Amino acid sequence: MAQFVVVLDATIVAVALPEIQQDLGFSRAGLQWVISAYTLVFGGFLLLAGRAADLWGRRKMFMVGLVVFTGASLVCGLAGSPPALILGRIAQGLGAAIVAPSALSSLTALFPEGDGRGRALGVWTAAAAGGGATGWLLGGLLAGSLGWEWVFFVNLPVGLAGVVLAPVLVSESRDQGAPRRLDVAGAVSVTAGLTLLVYGITRVEEAGPFSPVTVSSLASSVVLLALFVVVEGRVRHPLVPLGVFRSRGLLGANLVALVLTAATTPPMLLCTLYVQQVLGFSPAQAGLVFPPFNLAVIGGS
Repeated sequence: MAQFVVVLDATIVAVALPEIQQDLGFSRAGLQWVISAYTLVFGGFLLLAGRAADLWGRRKMFMVGLVVFTGASLVCGLAGSPPALILGRIAQGLGAAIVAPSALSSLTALFPEGDGRGRALGVWTAAAAGGGATGWLLGGLLAGSLGWEWVFFVNLPVGLAGVVLAPVLVSESRDQGAPRRLDVAGAVSVTAGLTLLVYGITRVEEAGPFSPVTVSSLASSVVLLALFVVVEGRVRHPLVPLGVFRSRGLLGANLVALVLTAATTPPMLLCTLYVQQVLGFSPAQAGLVFPPFNLAVIGGS
């Protein structure tokens, strides 16, 4: 349930973007932050949150993450301005980053290696894929009938149910061999560096490639990402040991994933706006356009 909702929130918001833009007054460049704020924080703090769950207790961190995610969803639904919504999405991403690894590690702790774990991970994967496909349909229906706020409010009953059921269904577990210190500097530097990189790129259209804000943002991004590399090379227990980049298989797989994501996600964002603002589709109709893409991904996998 948790994994379904975490992935759902990356797509359910997309169909509601035109209504959000019109209601809250987002600029074209600013609108993409409704998606990027969530995914950048989610990705940036995923490893750190996973290590914290191993250290402090997986069920405990799972419940903390659900509380943060659910509270942030309420903030997003009540947001009356672009900054308020972006701050809510940042908190949502942080909650999702805490939930996902603690839930997965709890799952592998509950099911020993063998067929049982394979089936459990199969259900987990199907829930993630189903969340991505359902987000388009559910987002279109909610935005078209109840309003864009409900693409966030729909998380509230699911999150509350997860918090109530976790003590009953999930046993507490820890990794006794986990490092006792967290690489906070690494997580903060890489997340801030990537955020400034995205911000600098978005400012190119509005302010120009050589404007002070664009140049300073991109330069600061380079400095922070370089700092991340330095930090990972010096701390005893880095989030990303630099030695992994010597693995050709791992490096190649990640580069392919980077290219695939960069080639598919931006067109989906633009198509969401195109089918509603140019073709005149309602949110509910727009929500029916995109599930074939997710279903093709599931079939291909």
